[in-house]
Amino acid sequence: MARRPGAEAIYEQADVFGRRCLIDHTSYLWPSAQAWSVENLDKFRDAFVGRPDTSPRSFLQKWREQLQDQHDQIHRIAADILAFYYLFPYRISKVTKFARLREVISWKLGADLPDFSGLDLAYSTWVGYPGPHYNTGQYFQIAFYLEFFRRILRGRIDPHDRAACQRLADQALHEVGESYEARHIALHLFFPDYFERMASENHKHVISREFRDLAGGATDIDGALLNIRKSLERDLGKAIDFYETQEVRRRWDPQWRAEEETEQVTTGVGESAKHYWVEKTIVRGRSDRENGPYALGQVLWSPHRDRRDADIYRFMRDVQPGDIILHLVDNQEFVGLSNAAGSAEDFNGVPNTEWGEGPSYLIRLRDFRRLDPPLSRDVFFGSPFKERLIEVVRKGAKNLFYNGEPNLNQGAYLTPASAELVAILNDAYRQVAGRPLTDDHTTFTTDVREDLGRFGVFADAVNMDEADLKDLLDLLRSKKQIILEGPPGSGKTYVADKLARYFCGLPLEGPADQKFLMVQFHQSYGYEDFVQGIRPHTNDHHQLEYRLDDGIFKQFCKVAASQPETPYVLIIDEINRGNLSRVFGELLLLLEYRNLEARLAYSSPSDPLFSIPSNLYIIGTMNTTDRSLAQIDYAMRRRFFFYRLLPVRAGRAPVLERWLSKQVLPTEVRERLLTYFIALNTRVQEELGEHFQVGHSYLMDSRIREASGLATIWQRAILPLLEEYFYNRRGRETLLDSLSPEALRTTPA
Repeated sequence: MARRPGAEAIYEQADVFGRRCLIDHTSYLWPSAQAWSVENLDKFRDAFVGRPDTSPRSFLQKWREQLQDQHDQIHRIAADILAFYYLFPYRISKVTKFARLREVISWKLGADLPDFSGLDLAYSTWVGYPGPHYNTGQYFQIAFYLEFFRRILRGRIDPHDRAACQRLADQALHEVGESYEARHIALHLFFPDYFERMASENHKHVISREFRDLAGGATDIDGALLNIRKSLERDLGKAIDFYETQEVRRRWDPQWRAEEETEQVTTGVGESAKHYWVEKTIVRGRSDRENGPYALGQVLWSPHRDRRDADIYRFMRDVQPGDIILHLVDNQEFVGLSNAAGSAEDFNGVPNTEWGEGPSYLIRLRDFRRLDPPLSRDVFFGSPFKERLIEVVRKGAKNLFYNGEPNLNQGAYLTPASAELVAILNDAYRQVAGRPLTDDHTTFTTDVREDLGRFGVFADAVNMDEADLKDLLDLLRSKKQIILEGPPGSGKTYVADKLARYFCGLPLEGPADQKFLMVQFHQSYGYEDFVQGIRPHTNDHHQLEYRLDDGIFKQFCKVAASQPETPYVLIIDEINRGNLSRVFGELLLLLEYRNLEARLAYSSPSDPLFSIPSNLYIIGTMNTTDRSLAQIDYAMRRRFFFYRLLPVRAGRAPVLERWLSKQVLPTEVRERLLTYFIALNTRVQEELGEHFQVGHSYLMDSRIREASGLATIWQRAILPLLEEYFYNRRGRETLLDSLSPEALRTTPA
């Protein structure tokens, strides 16, 4: 069975939800209220989906405003759907789930609190990890649940009819878009013996491809997974789980390591890694903080809300087991670190303290390590760290323990600390203690697991498979130099840009900062431009003189060497357009042996030897189809890992397929475009070889919505490329005509 053992309380509550809301038409949380009618769901849909709010506010802030004029029964439906939304996921603590559910109830139903006893047990466990988009795309997930349930009621469908519910779920997915997670979760919760506990569309496709010989002729992916499960269980002689059965997981997810899964399951953290937090607290003169069970390093604790009823302690709900707490004491210095032993618990506060008794959060800590010496504010608010802290604020970081002056923020008891912020504190502490502040190796933002939400955004931005991106990141970490190669339009420069930003912990959009630099090679580019050379200057007397100037690469190395805990990335676009032996010179040696130093060609005997910092990474891009470009020699190739970006692989176009799935297009249009693109590249490869393809970016254009737009793209973009590909080919015109959308169209409109 696909059920997760230990999650019986969740499946029971999902069944209660279906019976009350979709059969009896009563509220899930208030079963005596006849809330679930088609009329009420239509009103809810008009208020929510019919009045989209694109402002940057949080989902709940926007939802409250959208529903503020609706009657009590609509608010009951909203609370019911939110309660269902939180049944499946495990990165969200029980405290957080109930806090957000109570917030929605408080909008209009605060005097009519429901009985949470059933949910209390269900929220104490979990079914699976829903992926980052389940949270960042909460609008789409909630909209899907609303549309799915609305279609069940409108069609008078029995919620126990699996085939009918699957059909309606697919219709709702097509209507809402961007809600695969909710589709998979809803079907699993209602039919846990048939649908896998798998929210990832990508994981379903990867598994079905890897075990396709066991799919048994199923016509849809869920049926294929069911057949695969049954076949594996027969072969292995035991019940299996696609995530937790090691011999199964290793086959479809080669990067998975059993020890990581064991740690994740036992800590309850799941697929996310530990995060950093800053506790800014007063200890001197507070007996509860100096000694006893609530002392510094023993617990974090705070009221639920401040005296103005503001939710300023909300980050207490986000701390997870294993997270690292940096303790900033008496507004003066960091004195120690701890690890969170668990998530936030509810308790009644500590009597005879400033916060006193009342509804409060408690997080137990373990492994307190006192810093000797401590890190004082005079150091981390002094140069050069002051400027780096200000830069973090300038880039838009929010909810920090300090402001842009910089100075400590008033209040701000517990605040998140990004990897960039921790890197700055590490560098500051290294100055006074000769070692980093943190004692683990998660400071760099180069571990895919350290910020799963951000990694999901990265994968979504480049429309690539997460497993492929993990491979790419591993290659960059281990070799420090990689080249992305592929045909025109395969997204080499775009992927390099996003990869560098993610690797450096930078925003994926907007201007780059000093940790990320892009240059483009060309035939005139030389050693003097890249490394070091003699250049003319005019002195104060307007006389011409010649000086030795550092090139772009040497300047960038100096900046990287000043912050050794922070990754720096240089992108060399069109790397094979330059004469690489001439451009790199003696750097060929240093690229391979980062621990060596060498004398540069223009250096004098008194100049220091040069080395490439270990925290500097290089990403090159290379066009594989332009025969006029220089080939990379073997010595250069040995110093880089190569990663090929092919638009079509094994009869699939995964990047274009993902991009099309996000567009508001009729299904037949998506299928027609995808079929044409695959057929086009299959023909081109048959004629010229695997290196020659048409990149997916040619079709990632809003004009494809219209037939005239596709005709323009063919005539003005794709055809000129193919004319170059088939230059001097006999019968070229006939061949090109056979590659047009009209000639290759195999799927009717």
